[in-house]
Amino acid sequence: MIEIKFDPNSAGNTWEPHPYDAEIKTVEIQKANFLLIAHKDLKWDEVNYSEFPESGIFGLDQKFFSKFDVEYTASIDDKQLILMANIYFGFPDPPQWRLAYSVIGEERWHECGYFADIPPNWTLGE
Repeated sequence: MIEIKFDPNSAGNTWEPHPYDAEIKTVEIQKANFLLIAHKDLKWDEVNYSEFPESGIFGLDQKFFSKFDVEYTASIDDKQLILMANIYFGFPDPPQWRLAYSVIGEERWHECGYFADIPPNWTLGE
């Protein structure tokens, strides 16, 4: 089981919402979505910036991927997932990783927050 710790008054969080000061409803939605995805067995594909497809990935161009430090992509069920690695992480910055997803066929991306550790059932590919 994956456990996450979030206390707005703590420096030892293993998960944080995006943005940090999000309303409680947003926090709960992001946390639930993160846990739902975190419990899935996922194989992530590393983004190869030197061979980035001209057509993009998930309809997003290389500029978007670079701007948000997207390192890995995956798909599961009806979702497209992007995994971002923060250059600066740890208190006072958010945890290292950030997750977002889009439902296939929709343009809107949904935040799932920042987290410190890759879930054990995820495999980061090359």
